[in-house]
Amino acid sequence: MKTGIKRNESKKLKEMRKELNRNKKSLEKAQEKILELEKMALLGNLVPSISHEINTTLGIGVTAASFLEENVEDLNKIYKKGNMKKSDFEGYLNIIKESSRLILNNLEKASMLVKSFKEISVDQFSDGKRKINLKQYLEEILSILQPKLKKTKHKVIIECFEKIEIKSYPGIIYQIITNLIMNSLLHGFENKEEGTVIIKVIEKDEIIIIIYSDNGKGISTENLTKIYEPFFTTKREVGGTGLGLYIIYDLITKKLNGTVECQSEIGKGTKFIMKFYKNINEEKGGL
Repeated sequence: MKTGIKRNESKKLKEMRKELNRNKKSLEKAQEKILELEKMALLGNLVPSISHEINTTLGIGVTAASFLEENVEDLNKIYKKGNMKKSDFEGYLNIIKESSRLILNNLEKASMLVKSFKEISVDQFSDGKRKINLKQYLEEILSILQPKLKKTKHKVIIECFEKIEIKSYPGIIYQIITNLIMNSLLHGFENKEEGTVIIKVIEKDEIIIIIYSDNGKGISTENLTKIYEPFFTTKREVGGTGLGLYIIYDLITKKLNGTVECQSEIGKGTKFIMKFYKNINEEKGGL
């Protein structure tokens, strides 16, 4: 009788383990889906701002080109009449120089925006590692976020040596930095006209340390213990999903085999200290 009971219990335990494994796999798939959706949401939120910025930039270039064309025609008419003065020529020369500079600057700006967005978009949906200059890549991220940032008086300062190169997942770096900046804009700088974000990079042997800090309103001790929980947000009514910091924690600890620590006090801003390997290697253990 006892043997039969033990067999039944053993069978039930096996079934429970199988069910737990199935649930675990379902949860992992759901988490992967959430990450993919968040990637698309991050890019989707930026598309209107970037499109507007490119249209504005190209619009200035087109206006300058039209103005240049009109002045070249006027110059040509004066030349054909044979009554061109030195002052006329110098005046038109200045207009041509200024218009050409305006056209070139705006075309370069539009080109850089398209290049940065294209590169970062590819990184978002690629699982590949590649070598990047960290300072240059952080600056590319900022150029993509600039159309959103320029609507505010907030500043983002990058403190990073020029020659720090890492072999890692650029798309993950983009997601982490973008989520942190958007978190500062939505939460940290609420009701604050001018805020400052500092992204400081330290290279220590084979470890990269990124210290992200803002001078926003800070996080309460009570909420500090919950920030990495999925769907925890204090801003659900204005579009907060509660996934930003959860995703950051997940990406740093699981994808980069790193660590993240948050320090914050009400009224004293927030600081995130992130550490990960300079050259990512899945065979290495976590930090």
